[in-house]
Amino acid sequence: MARHVYPHGGCDTPAETPTARTVYRAEEGGPNVPSRREVAPSLHVANAASGTASPTKAILPANDPTEPCESTVAIPSVSTPELVTLFDAQKSRARQSGITAPAAPDDHPFAADAPAMAQDGDQLLAALDQARLDLTTTTDRQRRSDFGQFMTPSSVARTMSAMFDVLPSHVRLLDPGAGMGALTASFVLSALTAPDRPLTIDVTAYEVDPALIPHLEWTLTQCARHCAHAGVMFTSHVVQADYVLSAPGDRNRADRRYNCVIMNPPYAKLPAASQAQQALASMGLHASNWYTAFMAVALTQLEADGSLVAITPRSYCNGAMFKKFRHTLNEVSAVRALHLFESRSAVFEGDDVLQEVVILKTQKSGVPASVMLSCDNGKSREVPFSDVVDPLDTKAFIRLPLLDDAAVARVRSLPCTLTDVGVQVSTGRVITSRLPAHAGQNSVAPAVPLIHPEHLRNGRVHWPLPGFRKRETLVHAADVARMILPAGAYLLVKRISAKEEARRISAFFIEGGAVAIENHLNVFHSDGAGLTCDLARGLEIFLNSNEIDRYFRTFSGSTQVNAGDLRSLRYPSKPVLEALGRSDVSLSDIWETS
Repeated sequence: MARHVYPHGGCDTPAETPTARTVYRAEEGGPNVPSRREVAPSLHVANAASGTASPTKAILPANDPTEPCESTVAIPSVSTPELVTLFDAQKSRARQSGITAPAAPDDHPFAADAPAMAQDGDQLLAALDQARLDLTTTTDRQRRSDFGQFMTPSSVARTMSAMFDVLPSHVRLLDPGAGMGALTASFVLSALTAPDRPLTIDVTAYEVDPALIPHLEWTLTQCARHCAHAGVMFTSHVVQADYVLSAPGDRNRADRRYNCVIMNPPYAKLPAASQAQQALASMGLHASNWYTAFMAVALTQLEADGSLVAITPRSYCNGAMFKKFRHTLNEVSAVRALHLFESRSAVFEGDDVLQEVVILKTQKSGVPASVMLSCDNGKSREVPFSDVVDPLDTKAFIRLPLLDDAAVARVRSLPCTLTDVGVQVSTGRVITSRLPAHAGQNSVAPAVPLIHPEHLRNGRVHWPLPGFRKRETLVHAADVARMILPAGAYLLVKRISAKEEARRISAFFIEGGAVAIENHLNVFHSDGAGLTCDLARGLEIFLNSNEIDRYFRTFSGSTQVNAGDLRSLRYPSKPVLEALGRSDVSLSDIWETS
C-alpha cells in the first residue's frame, strides 16, 4: 500500500495503489541505522516478499499496450521492467498519434491530491527549506555530526541545478546522500523548464539516515507529479544504505551507471581504519574525508561525457592531504565550472561550516578547456583551464582566480621556489600536551622561550605575556633538545588565522638566542638553523604583501596556512629578498620586474 508522506512527518490515509518506487534498506542496519560508519553494504529489496499486487495490474488493469491512454502517458513513477515497457510503448504510440501529455485525470492514483499536482516548483522548494530548518533546530547536534549532515538550501540547490546546461534525452540521475531530496527536486524542476527537456528522468537516491527516508519519499512523489504533468516519464529508487560502503557491490551493476550526478555529501573526516576506507581501497581509491570519498566513487559510476555537480568545503583544492584525490579528479574528468560562496554562514544557515564552500562541475572523460568561475557576490569570468590547474604544479592545486588580477599573474611569474632560495618551512616542533612533566618548569635552568601564536600580534613578537596560562619556556634538557632551534633569525607564520583578520598569511620576524616554536606556528629556517637577518626580513615583507594575500586566496578557502601551502608559492631570488630586507629595493620594484 502506498502512503503519502509529508515533510513534517504526517501521513494521510493509505492509498489504494502500491507505490511505484522501490526502496532498498541495509540488511544489517534495518530501519534504525545508528550512524554512517556502522551501515553494512549488502542490500535487498524491502518489499520483494510483501505479496502486494503487481503495480501493472493495480494501476493499469485493463490497458492495451498498443493503445494510447491518458492515464499511462501521465503515470508519475514506474519502477518495474513490466511497467517501463508498457509506458514506453504507450508514450511512443501517443506521440505518433499527436496526443500531448494531459493533466492528471479524475481516476489517476494521485487525483486525491490534485492541488499538489499543480503545486508551483517554488512552493515545493520552499516546503523543503522549511523542513530543513525545522530539522536543523530540532535534531540533536551530535546525531547530525555523526551523519555529517548539512542540508542544502533551495537557493544553493537552484545554483547547482543550473550548472547542468545541456541534459541528455534520458537522464539517469544519482543523488548520493540525498537527505530530504532538495537537490533532486531542484534538478527535476530545472530539467522540466529546460528548452529541450528530457524524455525520461530516472533517479537513484541514497540516504543512510532512516529518519530522513519519509521526507525523501515525499519529495520524490512531488517530483513524480511534476514530471507527470509535463509528460516526462519519471522513475525513482530510494536506497537506504551507506553510499560508499555499497559501492564495491555496485561496481558491476548496469543500473548503477549514471549520466548526471548531483550531491551534497557528508562533511566529516574519514577514519583511516574505517570500513569505508576498506571499500575505497578495494576500488583502488583513496580519500581522507567523506565528501572526497563520495566524489571519487561517483566518478567511477559516471558515464563518459556525464556531468557531476557537487557542493563541498573548499579544502580539497589545496594541501597534501587531498593530493591523490586532485590527481584522480584531473585524470578522469575535466573541471568545467566552479562557484565560490565567500560567506560561510550564508550557505548553510544554522550550521557551523567554517570552511569556504565551493560548487564544482566536472565532466567525465572531458578534455581540459575553459572553466567558468563565479561567486555569490555576482563576480564571474571564464578562464583557461591552466589558470585553474597549473600543468607545471605537481600538487595539482585547484585555483579560483575570480578577479582578473595582475597581482596573481605577477606572483605566478616569480622565478624561484622556496628550495631555490635555500630555505625550508616546517611546523613548530613543540606539542605541549606531549611534553615531559619537567619540560615546563620555569625554575629549572637553563630554559629557552617557547613561542605560541598568542605571542604574535601587531606585527611583533611579544614574549613573555603577563598572565599567560600556557607554558612560555622549555627546559633545555636532552629529551627535548630536538625541539629547540639554535640562536639566529627566523620567520614565523601562524597556521590558523582568525576569520576577522585582514590577511590570511601573517608573518613575524624573530631574532635572538635559542628558541622553541609551538606546533600551531610555521617556521622558516635553513636546515634547522637560523636565516640571515636580511633574508628573514625580506621574506617577512614579501609574505605580508597584499599581492601574496590575494594570490593565496585563489587556492585556499580556509583560515589555515599549512607549510605545504607556503612551499607552493613562487618567490623572488635570494639576493632580491635580501635586498628587500635591507630596504635596497621595494615591493613595487619586485612586481614591476616580475
